[in-house]
Amino acid sequence: MKLRNALYIFCSIILIFMFNNCSQFKTMTDINPSENQGIQNSNSVNQPIPVPAPQSSPVPAPSSGSVNNTKAWPNEPTNFKVINDWGFDTLNGGGWTSEPGDARIVFDSTAPMSKGNVYEQRYATGFVGGISPSNLWTVFSPRSELYLGFWWKMNKDWQQSPANLSKIIFVSTNVSNSVFFYVRGLQGGPYSIGMQYQNSYIDNGELAGFPGIVGTIDLGGNHSTQVTAGEWYRLEVHIKKSTNPKSKDGFIRFWVNGQLNGDYQGMNFETYDFTSVPIVPIFGGTGGVKAHTDYFWYDHIHISSPN
Repeated sequence: MKLRNALYIFCSIILIFMFNNCSQFKTMTDINPSENQGIQNSNSVNQPIPVPAPQSSPVPAPSSGSVNNTKAWPNEPTNFKVINDWGFDTLNGGGWTSEPGDARIVFDSTAPMSKGNVYEQRYATGFVGGISPSNLWTVFSPRSELYLGFWWKMNKDWQQSPANLSKIIFVSTNVSNSVFFYVRGLQGGPYSIGMQYQNSYIDNGELAGFPGIVGTIDLGGNHSTQVTAGEWYRLEVHIKKSTNPKSKDGFIRFWVNGQLNGDYQGMNFETYDFTSVPIVPIFGGTGGVKAHTDYFWYDHIHISSPN
């Protein structure tokens, strides 16, 4: 009897230890309940992308196609310091991690910055809406203010989602994939670039043009830059989180090919700092099936902050 009790106590201790350690693992989930939950790809339909604990992302040596960043990123504040600058020389590297999926590095002579190498995400025939072909992300120490710039292109005969929207890239916290770029428009265009801030409870009801808005807010922009499928576009965003969820001192400003397309001052944000940039181009929200193979391409990406 004493031996049985000793074994029971030993097993209980082991189970408690295992449970406590398992609870330390974290995932990123899409908090917008109206869309597919989680950031997913075609090889892991029900698995959100894993995000390691925040750490300083090494700044790699400039790729062979790099140019002077002062000219390359015209709306980057002059006092900002580089967090990551990557020309997609390889699928994994330069502080970036790739999850297996339908993505690769390919040659494109039209690439506007890092001549030659571009990052390709492939939406094969039969690909369903609500997921992305693959996931690629970089993680860094928490930042309350961030600049992101990159080049992006979709193929000429891009098949748009029934939602008339497809996601391009995220700026995320440890808790949610809160901010993202998207391309909007009916099938065949014209298309435009917008942004969205996803959350479930933040009050931005006093923001100009958004009376009474609580929760997710669609920053569609002024659509001043028309996007043509098959052409490269430089997308830039400068984000500053509010001091607290009610202080109304945050903002999002974004540009398309150097032209200001959205300037939203006096925003409220959640308390969480930005810790990662995932390239997870989700096709639509939910619904839709690709009738032919489509592509998103990315050429060079640059991330910086004031600290």
